[in-house]
Amino acid sequence: AIDPAAKFHGDAGDLLEILGNLGDNAAKHARSKVLIGAVPLPGANGARAGLRLQVGDDGPGFPDALLARLYEPYVTHKEKGTGLGLAIVKRIVEEHGGTIRTHNLKAGGACVIIRLPVSTVVGSAESPAVSKSARGENKA
Repeated sequence: AIDPAAKFHGDAGDLLEILGNLGDNAAKHARSKVLIGAVPLPGANGARAGLRLQVGDDGPGFPDALLARLYEPYVTHKEKGTGLGLAIVKRIVEEHGGTIRTHNLKAGGACVIIRLPVSTVVGSAESPAVSKSARGENKA
């Protein structure tokens, strides 16, 4: 579920890239469901500490041998995969000062959890919108 209080402040393309890659992977591997959630992280004195995004599925999960290397470029277990999607997601998350972790679920499936600091939450005084140009993607 998406909590209406969960707000992201940054380049909209970055958020779309994150959710698009994770959602696409989950949909390709799910048996019957994909779960996407977003909740604000509580901080001290009722202030927000950040935002937690979670994407999961009920598919086979990631091969154990790849779990430690999932975010390296060109690492994939798909026959026609490029191994770039999760590497891009990790780079964007880290550029926003966040963390990403992945685990397989005991009942089956995979889960990706992203934590973004308060600087990416609407209303923060330190909101650094990391744009494509800041990442060097618009170079001539």
